[in-house]
Amino acid sequence: MAEVLDQRVEVVPARDGTDPWRIVETTTIKAQVLEGRGDLLQLLRVHFHVILPGTLIVADEYSDWQNRSRRADLLGIDKDANLVVIELQRTECDGHVELQAIRNAAMFSTLRFDRLVTIYLRYLIPFGEETNAKERLLQHLKWDDPGGKELGKDLKIVLVATVFSPELATAVRWLNERGLDIRCIRVRPYTKDGQILVDAQTVIPFLAMTNHERVGKGLDLLRAGLGPFVEREVKRRPRPHDLLRQYASGPMLRRRSSEWDVALLLRMMWETWNEVFRIILERSDRSLVSELRDHRNRWAHQEPFSTDDAYRALDSAQRLLTSISAPQARDLDDLKQDLLRLRFQEPVRGERRRAARSAATGAEAAGLK
Repeated sequence: MAEVLDQRVEVVPARDGTDPWRIVETTTIKAQVLEGRGDLLQLLRVHFHVILPGTLIVADEYSDWQNRSRRADLLGIDKDANLVVIELQRTECDGHVELQAIRNAAMFSTLRFDRLVTIYLRYLIPFGEETNAKERLLQHLKWDDPGGKELGKDLKIVLVATVFSPELATAVRWLNERGLDIRCIRVRPYTKDGQILVDAQTVIPFLAMTNHERVGKGLDLLRAGLGPFVEREVKRRPRPHDLLRQYASGPMLRRRSSEWDVALLLRMMWETWNEVFRIILERSDRSLVSELRDHRNRWAHQEPFSTDDAYRALDSAQRLLTSISAPQARDLDDLKQDLLRLRFQEPVRGERRRAARSAATGAEAAGLK
């Protein structure tokens, strides 16, 4: 049986020139990794907590609909009581998987807790643990009693495939912009020493990064923009190497300026302001240097960033780079705009989800038996 890796597989050549990892480029999961539909579902069912942490699988190949013959591959529930509909695209020709997932999500949208217990009970019967269905759900949700509580309103969709066509990817992004919550997971098989391993990576949404990660990316751009500027301005001063040695070790001096640590660059600018940078920059720019030193220290100590804090850090970095005419300022502006877009889209998406939920309530258990 294949195994899901918790981390991405790295392709690293061995010292003798051979490659201990070989990516399977032309073989599908069904053909080489798994023998059939049941094995693939078993793989996802057992290891789905790696792909989407906090998700409990409660049904597989669900087909208990009224007047329907098609099946839902997997159904899960996260710790916030939101249902998760998982659909597998088995081959590149298996089209319209996103439409199938949306249909199934609509059918599950009116599901209630007592009905979910029944579905989960049937799922557990083959494992001989059917008497624990309700208790397991309550433990997963951290509910003492389901009385008066409802399942979450933000139903999620997860599509799993070895490759996603441009048409499908475009459709998913468009649907996400209009309030749906769809994630695309790419699974890719690898071989090593006769073992078959499966690497799972989220490819959509691309902006699924934390504010901390956004600030880190902004600091990387700041470093790339400040490096050449700081080096150029320092070398214009008398005895520049003596000044550089106060802040950088020998190996650091041999590196390209864009590879210097951003903390070192900001510290150098702050402490040599009067001697070097006051001539070319404004006093407000020195305030930006001080503020960015604080942002960098928070980032290095793994402190959380709110959306407002992340935007301010990116904005300050862009302002400083604009002052020195660094081209990376444009990239920082893109990061800022992406963050603003996400911030303003989320309330709209929430309203659309609530409206869709209200509309679906009138069709109580429309297709569930």
